[in-house]
Amino acid sequence: MQVSSILDHFVAAAPVIQALQQGDFTVSVNDVQKCLIYLPGKKIDFGVRAGDLLQQCHLGYRVISERRKIISEVTAEASAWNIPYRAVGVPLIEDSGEVVGSIVLTEATQRESMLRELSEQADTVMVQSVTAVREIAVRAEGLAAAGGQIGDVSAMVLNQMKHTDDTLGLIRYIADQTQLLGLNAAIEAARLGQQGRAFNVVASEVRTLANQSEKSVQEIAKGFQMLRAETDRLSTVSREVGRASGDQAASTQQILAGMEGLQALINSMRNLLDQSS
Repeated sequence: MQVSSILDHFVAAAPVIQALQQGDFTVSVNDVQKCLIYLPGKKIDFGVRAGDLLQQCHLGYRVISERRKIISEVTAEASAWNIPYRAVGVPLIEDSGEVVGSIVLTEATQRESMLRELSEQADTVMVQSVTAVREIAVRAEGLAAAGGQIGDVSAMVLNQMKHTDDTLGLIRYIADQTQLLGLNAAIEAARLGQQGRAFNVVASEVRTLANQSEKSVQEIAKGFQMLRAETDRLSTVSREVGRASGDQAASTQQILAGMEGLQALINSMRNLLDQSS
């Protein structure tokens, strides 16, 4: 086999190799000194021509010198064409072990870079969104718990009011009995005539005090009725708020689960992009 035969085969196969690629690729086949064939891509063209001498910085020269496959990643900022690309160079070695040249495939990775940038932006937005939704869920759960606590306190207040009603009933009963006692005392004082005048004054004061107690009890009872009505309304509203907050917390958890799933998909896409590079 002639030394140049492997190079001849790769030169002949270069158009087919490029056609088999799905992306935007350049293909160059080189001997140890110069480029034998160069096929530019659709958007990427290094301006190399057949017969151009290999420079030490050229990937084709490096794989020949180092006798190994080399992959080079170049960002848009570092690229003279403002297009990111990935170059893969492989040395061409004869059966005798002699390195007779190299083949270099260069792929424009602009779309891949844009996808990676978009995925990073989406990941950032998703992280912020998940954090915000998680905070909303925590607050909704706290609000639901607070609503339940307010309802419990309202129930306790209503229960205490029932005991207060019993106390007011007792006071009203004592006032009635005092009123009756004052009336009986007045009757007895009238029966005694002149001797019962002083007793009649005391009886009159007792009845006055009983009347005042009755009026106070009525005013207190009226105030407690209004307070009971407001407490009932507060209890109802707080429990409705608690139920609504609980529903909101449950819905938020479902949204959070969906967003976390989407974030996982974004991370998977980024991992695939990293693996492909």
